[in-house]
Parts: sequence; C-alpha cells; structure tokens
Amino acid sequence: MSQNIQHLWHVAVITASPFHLVRQLNMTRVTLIGAGPGRPDLISMRGLDALRRADILLYDRLISDDLLAEVRADATKIFVGKRTGHHPTPQPQINALLIEHARTGKQVVRLKGGDPFVLGRGGEEALALAEVGIPFEVVPGITSALAVPAYAGVPLTEKKLGAAFSIVTGHEDPTKPESQLDWTRLVHMPTLVILMAVKRIRTITDDLLASGCATDRPALAVSRGTTGEQRIVSATVATLAAEIEQQQLPTPAIIVVGDVAGLADPLGWFDPREVGASFIADPKIAPAALMNGSAMASNGSVANVPDPGRGDDGTGRNGAPVLPNAASAFNEPVPTGRVYIAGAGPGHPDLITVRAAKALAQANVILHDRLVSPQLLARVKPLARMINVGKSSKRDRFSQATITQMLVDEALANPEQIVLRLKGGDPFIFGLGSDECAALAAANVPFEVVPGISSVTAVPAFAGIPVTHRGLSTMMTVVSGHGADEAQIGGIAWGNLSSRGTLVVLMGLRKLRLIAQQLLQAGWAGETPIAVIESGTTDAQHVSIGTLANLPAALDEMDPPVLVVIGNVVNLHEQLAWFGEGIAKTTNVWGVAVR
Repeated sequence: MSQNIQHLWHVAVITASPFHLVRQLNMTRVTLIGAGPGRPDLISMRGLDALRRADILLYDRLISDDLLAEVRADATKIFVGKRTGHHPTPQPQINALLIEHARTGKQVVRLKGGDPFVLGRGGEEALALAEVGIPFEVVPGITSALAVPAYAGVPLTEKKLGAAFSIVTGHEDPTKPESQLDWTRLVHMPTLVILMAVKRIRTITDDLLASGCATDRPALAVSRGTTGEQRIVSATVATLAAEIEQQQLPTPAIIVVGDVAGLADPLGWFDPREVGASFIADPKIAPAALMNGSAMASNGSVANVPDPGRGDDGTGRNGAPVLPNAASAFNEPVPTGRVYIAGAGPGHPDLITVRAAKALAQANVILHDRLVSPQLLARVKPLARMINVGKSSKRDRFSQATITQMLVDEALANPEQIVLRLKGGDPFIFGLGSDECAALAAANVPFEVVPGISSVTAVPAFAGIPVTHRGLSTMMTVVSGHGADEAQIGGIAWGNLSSRGTLVVLMGLRKLRLIAQQLLQAGWAGETPIAVIESGTTDAQHVSIGTLANLPAALDEMDPPVLVVIGNVVNLHEQLAWFGEGIAKTTNVWGVAVR
C-alpha cells in the first residue's frame, strides 16, 4: 500500500466505519445531539454517526450546510430554528414534534448548535420525552462558550490568570421574577463568558462597571466563531459596547471578560479563510472506494417548516449547492506540517471530534495524556510514535516544561509531519494547552487548537444533569478544587461565588468536605443538591447524590477522576438519567468492539 493510499485509508476509516452503543439500536428513539460551535468537523464522531442514521431530523438555524449534507436522502428534515424575537416553532411545539415522530418507531435526531445541555433547552426536550416514557440519548457537543474563545487564541483558564470561569446568558427570560445574574459576584470571576449578549451589550457593560469592574479590564467579542466569517473585536469593558456598535458586529457572538482576553493576539492562530478552503469537497480526496457508504443526500427531503436561510432549490446560505455525501466534506484530511493541540473528549471514545480523530489517524508523532482512551490510541497509523506524557496525582512522567520542549523539537525535526498533542477533555480548560501554544508560537511552529468536548459539560449530561435549565439555572461556574483552602477556591473568595446558578468543580474530590463547609458558611442553603460523578461517560460511571449538609457517603472510597455538580439542576438526575445501570454500554468504535 503506497504512503498516499495508506494515508487516505486512515482518513476513510474514521468517516466510513459504523460505531454506536448497543442501546442505540435496541432502545433509543430520540438522540439529542450537539453539533458544536459552527465548524462542521467539530461535531463528535458519535454525533456524526447518529446524524447519518436519522430517519427524522429536527434541526436549528445555525446548523452548517455540510452537516445537513450528511443526512440520508430518504430522511425527513424539519427546520425548527429560532432567532431573537422570532420563534416560528415554539419550544412546546418542538417537544410535541419529538414525541410524535418518536412514537412512529423511527430514529429521531434533534440537532442543536453547541451543546444541547448548555443554554440550549435540551433539558426541556429530554424532560418532555422522559415524562411520556420515550427512550433518549444525549450526545454532548462543544459549547461555543468554550470553543469560540479557543479559536480566538483565548484559554478560559490559565495558570497565572485564573482557575475559574463563569458562563452566563445575556438574554434572560424577561418574565422571571429575579435575575440569576448577580453582577456584584460575577465581577470577581477571573474570566466571564457571556452568550447572546450583543443586543444588550451596553446594559451588560454598565452593570459590570456599576458592580466595581475596572474600566480597563480586557474584553473581547468574537462573532461567528470557528467559521470562515469569524471576526474579533478587542477592547476593554468600558469601550466594548462602542466598538461593537461601530463595527456593526454580526451575531451570534461570544463576549469574554478577563485578563485571558489579552492573550488573543499572542496566541491567535486561526485564519478564517482556511475553513472555506478545507470544506470544499475534492473528488480526488474522496474517491468512490473511500466513500462513507451512506445514501447520497439530496434536496428532496420533506421539510415541514422550511429553513429561511436556504433556497427552495437546495442552495446553501450563500447560494452554493449543499454538498452530497459522495463528496463529503468529512473525508478531507487535515493539513500536514503543523502541531495539533487537541482534546480527546471526556472519556467515552466516541466523543472525540471528527477533526481530532482525523488528526489522530494521520499523526506521525502523538504525545498523549494518561486518561486518553486506549480505544482511541489503537487507531493510530502504523509506524506512528506514541509517547505517554500523562500525569497523575502521585507522579509525573515529564515536567510540563519538558513536554512543551518535546513538542517544539518534534515539530522542528520534520516540518512536514503532523505532531499531535492529545489531551483529555479540552486543551484550553485546565489543560495547560495555552503554555504549549505559547512555546510553539515563540519557536515559529505552526499549530492549531482542536477543542474537545469538556468533562465540565459532558459528564453531567451523561448523568442526566443539564448544567443549565430554564427555571433552574441560566449560568454555570467552573472551578478547580485543587488548592482550595478556607479562604478561596480557584482564586475566588468563597463569598464571591453565586448560589443562583450551577457550580461545577473539577479535581475537588479530596477537598469536597472543605468545599461544602465553606459554601455553607458563605450562606449557601444546606439542602442545595450535590452530585459526585465518578469516571463519567465511561463504563465505570457512578453517580452519588446528596446535599451540601449531607454529602454522599463513602467519599473516601471514591477514586479520581471525579466531577462535582452543585445546584438545583442536580434534582433532574432521577428523571433524566439515561446512561447507567441496565443500559448496555458496549461500544463499537470505528468497527472494533471493545468493553
């Protein structure tokens, strides 16, 4: 087999081979899928597979044409998208459509931008299904709150700038009796990410300044992030609103407030023009022998509600034809001659993104973390070198400085090869990926950040816990429990943590009693629910439920990795739990059965 054919075969393996949980074939009727932040190949492998199997598809406004081109020709496509002030299909009607089509026995897919359980109302849809006994599955996506900053060169956590961040919505339900956004506390967060904020940016920045935010605090707005239309506005909190208005920044846009926003220039790596080029399907790259085997997509699919962004003749948003599977954009190999700093996802091997999976299949050298799934590492090409640089609480194989130098040395040794740094979760969320990017930039080594589906959203989803849910929580705060003491957690004084939303704690198992005690002393209610999730998204997943005043038993017997969720959304676990006891969790990853 020639090197070129061998290279293409590895790419084809990723896009062609079937893989799924046994449960999907036997039980699931509805699959709630996160499509990711905009770039098509940032959907998970599992999400793409389920999309190709759909009989009925209900999809949102911001879903890319490339993803819709992967739907079977005989599938029914129903547009249920919304935009600010215009909801042609209200949420109760979407819930009813899911139930109606699921009862026909067909495979129904609900495809949502970002992550369905992060400000996406996926919890409401799951709850509607659960109440009538319809089996469902949640396939997490990469929320734009995490991926879009990464595409702007901004890590949400950085060892010198903060070990905590909050994600909030700038568009709360105006009928709520009380806002969940306590700006007097949020202003103390090292990093603040605000979604759906452009229309209210002056009110939001005024609230921040009135709550004590420094006028010169760095702020950033990223419009249409991860796509070929990405635009960045760098400013301060005092000047951001005027800059956005002057530049007429289009939506959707993400706002980042905090010192990390100042890293956009030194760590900026993404050229929006590359996305357009890399998603022009080339028959030379995807010959018939390497096609994915799905029926060719057409534009004759039934659409109960037409998508106003696409022509009736099947043209895409810019008048270009929607590409069929015969020339699938997902068969494109990733570019060579660069280092990929990629996230492997939260643990389940099917939750790696398509782009990271292709980089893994093509890589010449892979430096991987300890918790990367062995099933993923089994898919590397022959003769690829793998180096385990993982760390544990007991010992480190290599120092971070050594790992960073290894990346630089490997890239400079052969500038045409692909070097992959594969990290658990997301490389820019407590992953020290920004340190590695900074070293590569200093050495003039081309690199790309491939965001991963973070455990902070995926692990709760696999436990049936949406981190945001209408009426319960419209914000989430993520902190590292490592280094917590009686004064602070993640660099934040305990009294500055808002109890109105959801608190997610990583690396907090050994400090959980201290965390609960300090939250109670800071005024949190003793009956606040808490979930301790061990080995989330894997066959070993176990969920323990308690309250701040009555922690789950046997904490000392639990082993990392553990993620802790605190807040009223934990109460949804009993109704929405879908991955656990009694559910087959054998996977078939890229055609290879594993247990």
